Amino acid sequence: MMNHPESEHKMSLGTKELEHAPEHHEQQRVDVPEEANKRIKKTFDRRLLPIVCCLYILSYLDRGNIGNAKTAGAKDDLGLSDCEWAWVLNAFYICYVCFEWTSVFWKIFPASKYVAALCVCWGTAAMCAGAVHNLGGLIACRSLLGIFEAAFGAGAPYFLSLFYRRDELGFRVSLLLGMSPLANCFASALAYGITHISGSLEPWRYLFIIEGAPTVAFSVVAWFFLLY
Repeated sequence: MMNHPESEHKMSLGTKELEHAPEHHEQQRVDVPEEANKRIKKTFDRRLLPIVCCLYILSYLDRGNIGNAKTAGAKDDLGLSDCEWAWVLNAFYICYVCFEWTSVFWKIFPASKYVAALCVCWGTAAMCAGAVHNLGGLIACRSLLGIFEAAFGAGAPYFLSLFYRRDELGFRVSLLLGMSPLANCFASALAYGITHISGSLEPWRYLFIIEGAPTVAFSVVAWFFLLY
């Protein structure tokens, strides 16, 4: 079978392009001086990392307060059985796992606007749990909380990878993940103080409302100060 001359010409052109591709790629590299790289890294550590870590703490407070709410009487006040309460707990994690794919939106929308919107959404869902009167309402609030927190929790490490080199990223991600046990350290003490507030509402309702409000307020910080 004979090869067409035109096909051979195209193949030779393609081979030449491949041969020159690495050389062209090398020409596009920009070497950053080490001192400049340190200044850039410190800027990210000051302006970026604290905001993301604070958001991680808030997300763990909002998802973990369901246990303290049960201790404060939410299960008994709503008249839920053990099986129904188990569904309340599972609703969050089922939605969290099913909606982790929403982290792709970090690549589509500006991070500051997207994260601010997520803060408003999951903070509002957390606060609305303080206004429910039945099983369906509580499951709906926990499900929405899982959806919106999945978009943030799964996408935050990717977001950090946009600003740090590979050898710098591991330490920053470990700091980020370390915020969850840090939140658990003071969550119980905070819940104890909130549930002892005297008012017209049940203590567990104050817990959901007060712990969800800072997340909504922090959306302003994310909107104006989060990079990218």
